[in-house]
Amino acid sequence: MSPNHYVFPLKDGMELCRGTLTVTQSPHLEQNPKVTFDVAFGESEILKGESLIPTFKRLLDVFNATIDIFRPSLIVS
Repeated sequence: MSPNHYVFPLKDGMELCRGTLTVTQSPHLEQNPKVTFDVAFGESEILKGESLIPTFKRLLDVFNATIDIFRPSLIVS
């Protein structure tokens, strides 16, 4: 599995990464590996598997654009 391979949804006990050492590599394992992960929406029909943060940013952009359209009509007290 390549580092850029996305697995969705994760299952209990699923292997996320596996590697082998070659003769040219150091026999010492990395003590501070760099690991990233993404949180995604689950079993919804519209957003299934979509990343949480970029989706929230898009929703916020749509919300702000909608407010801008109606801003002249809004009553501020």
